[in-house]
Amino acid sequence: MRGVADVEISPAVAPTAEVASLAAELREELSRIPSGVAERIEIRVAIGAEAFRAALESDDGRPVVAGYLTSTDFEEALRGRKRPPHITAVFSNPDPLDQVALAELLLGRPAIGVFDSPAVQTLTSRLAGTGVRLIPARPNRDIDAILRAAQGVDVILALPDGSVLNPSNINHVVRTLYQRRSVLIGYSSALTRVGSLASVYGSPRDIARNVTTIIERYADEGALPDPAFLSEISVAFNSQLARSLNIALPEKAATVQEIKMKRDARRSVP
Repeated sequence: MRGVADVEISPAVAPTAEVASLAAELREELSRIPSGVAERIEIRVAIGAEAFRAALESDDGRPVVAGYLTSTDFEEALRGRKRPPHITAVFSNPDPLDQVALAELLLGRPAIGVFDSPAVQTLTSRLAGTGVRLIPARPNRDIDAILRAAQGVDVILALPDGSVLNPSNINHVVRTLYQRRSVLIGYSSALTRVGSLASVYGSPRDIARNVTTIIERYADEGALPDPAFLSEISVAFNSQLARSLNIALPEKAATVQEIKMKRDARRSVP
């Protein structure tokens, strides 16, 4: 890449519009890195789960920063192996505590549940002590049985596990919850488009900025941070669903700031 020649962006073989957008945003962000800093770095940037798996398979010891993949994608790619210190990631899915914050901002004090499957237990463990109800969801279990176990819940936090929520059942899940006057809070703008009330997610610009920050930090410190959720986030609202449920939606920018303030408040608690 011109100006940052030792930073390799490896998109998927057939990039989606989102991957292409992220690659463009990342190139734009990286072009702003001063040449003196760029000369000190040699990092591979893998965009998407497929590119990250390819980077692991062709590991040559160079630092790898993965972006546009979920935390479950990251764990699955490592297949239980300990993460090498020269590999890190910016997860595209949010901290589930940010999803809780969004649900509370929109709905006050709702009864919140989450589908608890083996693939997302690293995420659901973060919800300990919050009052969020864990709804057992074994992989490929009948979705209606899982939904029956979710009776009495106002909000379901959707987490990235395709064995539970996937394109083949999402419409059915949304309809069933709607009939109960319940909603999904998602982790991607795509989930909002297909029926969640709202989502916290990482836009291409959010991810690009976070990846660039890691690269600049590496240039200064010579070490990579641990994999992490996005510090910069966006929110998406399903305005049509909100109107049908008589839910007033706040301004997006104000909502993002409120979520970040709640995040800061959590960190200040000893």
